[in-house]
Amino acid sequence: MNNKCENCDVPLKTGDVIVQMAKGRYFPEQITPTYGDFVRDPEVLEWHDGCFKEFKLVLQAGPYKCLRCHKAIQHSEEVFYITKGTKYSLYHTRPADRGKTMPWIVHAGKCPTGT
Repeated sequence: MNNKCENCDVPLKTGDVIVQMAKGRYFPEQITPTYGDFVRDPEVLEWHDGCFKEFKLVLQAGPYKCLRCHKAIQHSEEVFYITKGTKYSLYHTRPADRGKTMPWIVHAGKCPTGT
């Protein structure tokens, strides 16, 4: 994580409202999925809220469904997800005030098959 907006390349500052995309594992008892390999490669991208134009974000409450296959995300499945919140500090990875909704979540890799 380089603490610069992926779109405008301007540094993100403490207190900025940000959009964060990350990869992790989903556990229903947690507000957001865990990060993948957090220490070596957290796979986290961040934008200023106004700079994120990649696609429309629609909040959903858990239990979450994959936006590609529309199947429920199961316990400990690996996902890519987006959350919005406030940049807490340059030394904290998670945004603050992110709430208990997820504006975007999909299975990492292939979606499961079957019903």
